[in-house]
Amino acid sequence: YRSFSFAADEAARGERILVDDLGVLVVRGDDATTLDNYRASRAESLQKTVYERVFTETEQTLSGAWSDMPLKHPLYFVHGLPGNRNSMRQDPDGSIRIAAGGRWFRDFPSPRDASRKLWEPKDHQLSFGFPGPPQEGMRELEEGYLPLLTTRWLKGAVYYEQKTILDKLDSDLNTVRLDDPTILLMKVRVVNTSNSEAQTANLFLEARVAPPEKLYAEGKRILADFQGQPRLRYLLDTGGRGILNNEPRGVSWSLPLQPAESHTLYFWIPSITLTAEDEIQRLQSHDLDPDSRRILRYWRDLTARGTQITTPEPWLNDFYKAHVRHLLINCFKEFDSDLLHAHVGTFTYGVYPNESVMMISDLDRRGYHDEARRNLNAFLRYQGTTSFLGNYQSKDGLFYGAGGHETGNYNKSHGYVMWAMAEHWRMTQDREWMREAAPKLIRACEWVIRERRATQVTLSDGSRPIEYGSLPAGSLEDVTDFWHWLATNSATVWGFESLANALAEYGHPEGPRLQKEARAYREDVMRGLNEARVLSPVVRLRNGTYVPKYPSHVHQRGRSHGWLRETLEGALFLLFYRLIPPDSPEARWILNDYEDNLYISERYGYSIPAFDRFWFSRGGFSMQANLLDSPPPYLYRDEIKHYLRAFFNAFASAFYPDIRMCNEHSLPELGYPRGDHFKTSDEAQSTYWLRLMFVSEEGEDLYLGQAIPRYWLKHGQRVAIERAPSHFGPLSLRIDSEVDQGRMRAVLSPPERKSPRRIYLRFRHPEQWPIAQVTLNSRDHTDFDKEKEWVRLPGNLRGEQEIVVKFQAAR
Repeated sequence: YRSFSFAADEAARGERILVDDLGVLVVRGDDATTLDNYRASRAESLQKTVYERVFTETEQTLSGAWSDMPLKHPLYFVHGLPGNRNSMRQDPDGSIRIAAGGRWFRDFPSPRDASRKLWEPKDHQLSFGFPGPPQEGMRELEEGYLPLLTTRWLKGAVYYEQKTILDKLDSDLNTVRLDDPTILLMKVRVVNTSNSEAQTANLFLEARVAPPEKLYAEGKRILADFQGQPRLRYLLDTGGRGILNNEPRGVSWSLPLQPAESHTLYFWIPSITLTAEDEIQRLQSHDLDPDSRRILRYWRDLTARGTQITTPEPWLNDFYKAHVRHLLINCFKEFDSDLLHAHVGTFTYGVYPNESVMMISDLDRRGYHDEARRNLNAFLRYQGTTSFLGNYQSKDGLFYGAGGHETGNYNKSHGYVMWAMAEHWRMTQDREWMREAAPKLIRACEWVIRERRATQVTLSDGSRPIEYGSLPAGSLEDVTDFWHWLATNSATVWGFESLANALAEYGHPEGPRLQKEARAYREDVMRGLNEARVLSPVVRLRNGTYVPKYPSHVHQRGRSHGWLRETLEGALFLLFYRLIPPDSPEARWILNDYEDNLYISERYGYSIPAFDRFWFSRGGFSMQANLLDSPPPYLYRDEIKHYLRAFFNAFASAFYPDIRMCNEHSLPELGYPRGDHFKTSDEAQSTYWLRLMFVSEEGEDLYLGQAIPRYWLKHGQRVAIERAPSHFGPLSLRIDSEVDQGRMRAVLSPPERKSPRRIYLRFRHPEQWPIAQVTLNSRDHTDFDKEKEWVRLPGNLRGEQEIVVKFQAAR
């Protein structure tokens, strides 16, 4: 345990390398300082690590995180339908980009859509000449989360308002296929806001494509020539007003408006090129106002099917609901089957299985078990069809193939899919599904057992090499170097153990054998990683001390190159996957290193302009802020201040409140969005962490309200989670704060499918007053921990329970 390495050049420079937890001080040969003397000299030091400083700060809030973030450049919005590829992107300037290019149309051809996009084989962008990106607060969704998008501009005294919503071309939303054509309904209203002067409203209609395509008007039809023929791009109804002119680059429209006068135009934009006259005539049967009511009702009903979360933060409430739509849009349907493929981005990204699992498990956590099952069944159907990039011997049993949707060759994928299969079982206890899936799940376990035999070879002296028992060397996420990566092996241990335990719980006779194999794999992986930690130089923290470091792969000595290897795929996963106990010294070393050296860093994270001003609100998360599992390790340690800081900061760095969605990356620095959106895997992580504030499972115990922010429980506030699936069955919880009267009241509908061993329900007083008295259904209840704020309840409760907590006022 006390073995370690250090960088000799640091000692040679005169650095004093204090590894406090190991009780070791390394100094240059001419330095007479002793361990005790150096510790004594540092006793009054004001230097602290970021991790230590968080304990003394006020608990983070969403507004606190938001106010310290830089202003964001605007992000586009996505219009789509469940499982359908004919989505449209709406840029902040109001232009529309129709999905058409790329592998999803090329590799899965269809006469219904792919062959009817009669323009150059790229996405087709249509611009309308609005006055540029809207100002902050000038875009909004209906009811805060539904996909009727209103965008507003003001140029001089002329106000422009654009309303857009996507429908199926045939209007039948009861059945949506992958290749169903869609139509964007758009209404544009122009208003002269002057009460005294006439003004002119102007639009300019053009196609932004390469090679250039010129739009021209013939009556209500906006056309472009393609392959020698005029092709319809969309219909425009000007209401018979204004001047429509064909210009060299496109079509202009202008209308003089008297003071306070307004006018409305309508656009019908299909996702395919309509060529038949009857098809074109039917376009105008769509009417935005009544159709939007039908479409919004459709999405409202779909959203209401799942778990509901209520907080005092409207942004979070709406985002949680909006994310369901994002998920369902990105789960692409398959021709001639009910299978789904969880694309992690709407337009370009396909199935990256490890990230797709983030989406699928979120569907399960929300109660969309059928959609989760159909995604998982796609992995079962295509198991063993595609190989990993690496020194692997076979693909039999491998979870990576997805019927042509698989992307990225991330070697973590197999472990993640194994975990997702196990989690679906825990969430549903669906014995029929498990019975059918079990043979393939066992094949997935056997793939791991078989592949790691290649490294179970001793050296000539009989000793084991550092990679002994790991998977063969292979690729990483967006990194094609072949190594025995920490991230790959720890994820595969996590998935293997989870799946073996699920099979054993189901009662499969192979379960105990596979559990034994998974434990052996864990032991081999951790032996190699601990040896790599000893061989890797200790790293310096901001308080001047050093801690041991787990490198990104077992042959690495020191830092890896770049943020992806070092931060996104680094040692934090040992905590998230539970390979290291959360309360261990090793866990603290990892968290200190991430907080001090990786999250805030010019090489491995985001650099910040003034550390002392921004360390609290711009730290605790990585680049690609909502992908790395930064918050959960703090929850496992029950360090709620750290958990909430990590959650709120990551969310605030990526969230766009006007369109209730998150960006994937902020690059090259915070405020600059990059990526393929909706980026539903990253968003699913954020909604998962929100759910963990309310519900988390730890083995046979159920924890409720563990991380609800204190400011959410001020007097008169209500927080709630309704119809939330769990490993024990669905549950609901509502907490009403009456702290001005010295109490809180919770109503719990406990899970009844399977009784947890014990239920822990936390009441976090906004001023940290301790619990003084508890009643359960109006009877005194004495099983509570006033210091940790837990009320302990029996796991076999049935029916609605009322828990009232009274607090002891602070003196």
